[in-house]
Amino acid sequence: MGLFGKKKHDPILAGEGWVEDYGQKKDGRPVFKIYKLSEVDQVAEVLDFVVKGNIAIVNYSPLKFRNEFELKYAVSKFKRGIEGRGDIAALKGNYLVITGRGAVIARNPKTP
Repeated sequence: MGLFGKKKHDPILAGEGWVEDYGQKKDGRPVFKIYKLSEVDQVAEVLDFVVKGNIAIVNYSPLKFRNEFELKYAVSKFKRGIEGRGDIAALKGNYLVITGRGAVIARNPKTP
């Protein structure tokens, strides 16, 4: 809740795409971009962005609820596309984080 009891509008939580679209690195630092994956054809656009050294957060819930087989195919395309050139990890809540070269996603060691 916001000020005076009004609800805040959050475009990320509402799944309305990305907040800002920079597209390229700024000052040598990676840029974050949020994607909403509703078609398998969008994988190429995300990979083009990530291969340039940027980081993408992908909301895959539209594709998951429509066709789970297409989602598995899209994830395999992401894995093949960044193999040796980046990293990929799933987050809670139907999100993937995909990084470009030079960025590694820290994972907790598995405990027995």
